[in-house]
Amino acid sequence: MNVTARMELRFQPSEKKLVERAAAVKGMTVSAFVRSTTLEAAKELVPQDDVVLLSARDFANLMKAMDRPFKPNRRLARALAKAKKMGL
Repeated sequence: MNVTARMELRFQPSEKKLVERAAAVKGMTVSAFVRSTTLEAAKELVPQDDVVLLSARDFANLMKAMDRPFKPNRRLARALAKAKKMGL
């Protein structure tokens, strides 16, 4: 694996010692340990950001809103008419 992109981190001295100790416990270099644990956290966190959890009440309200016919407000209606005139 050819890893070339760089990141720079700053730690408090006590935090640095803790990370170094954790890397040693895992039998890894500090760089490999930080990379590995950071990627694990990112892979767990990013998909969670793609999910929206709603209560049953909020879901029902969303479905009602989506079932209503589209009715633009005055400003949006003007913008849509202008866009239509422009051929967009």
